[in-house]
Amino acid sequence: MELNVDDRGNGPAIVLLHGQPGQIHDWDRVVPELVEDHRVVVPDRPGYGRSAGPATGLFDGADVLAADLRARGVEGAVVVGHSYGGGVALALASRHPDLVAGLVLAASIGSAAAVDPFDRIAALPLVSDAIAYIALQILPPWLLRIPVDLDVGSGSDLTAVPKHRLTEKIDLWRRRSIWRSFATEQRALVAESDDLTHALSGIEQVAIVLSGTRDRLVRPAAARDLTERLPGARLELLAGAGHLLPYHRPDAIVAAVREVSALTFA
Repeated sequence: MELNVDDRGNGPAIVLLHGQPGQIHDWDRVVPELVEDHRVVVPDRPGYGRSAGPATGLFDGADVLAADLRARGVEGAVVVGHSYGGGVALALASRHPDLVAGLVLAASIGSAAAVDPFDRIAALPLVSDAIAYIALQILPPWLLRIPVDLDVGSGSDLTAVPKHRLTEKIDLWRRRSIWRSFATEQRALVAESDDLTHALSGIEQVAIVLSGTRDRLVRPAAARDLTERLPGARLELLAGAGHLLPYHRPDAIVAAVREVSALTFA
């Protein structure tokens, strides 16, 4: 499976994994702050952006990523995961620990506490497809009628995304049938959450868990549970931030990456 990857810079490696749905450009506010002194690797995960092949589950996604990183000669990276991408980062650290020197988990899934009743309903056969199709094929054009060029510090997730990026996202979602990828990952989230939860105690890399106090998708309580289960983790709560931390608080992500990088590459 071929990933579409932005790979720039020199120095210690940083890998940025987007959420569900997502794409490389979700990290536009983070990459420029790191690329001068790090090698920054930003893949479109399987089934998203311009990567070839279908979406996968958490552990299969980690295996695909591991193969790509090894082919690029990337070892011992600080891996940053947003939302579902954080689950892939954790699966990578569990299955391929040599590739992961440290973790930054932003609004990340990881423990079963992040899976709520709606997630379980949305993972049911046929229901997952219907919800994903409505959410990513039918509703998105209406989002373009909402004025979103507002302060990116706002707690609203929509107001955090520049309108030109939202337009690009919606176009890609509809042309690539991204709803199928979303549905696949939603089913995997529920099916694999227990296995990932059990794996957390064996992940010993230093980790910073970032959680917005206004996040309604992966709530701070789930972030606390994730932090408690990871031996080398600490939690940082970001006042007023929502779920889309790469847009809301890129500064916090950059600071966390630099802290983990300093600890792991000293």
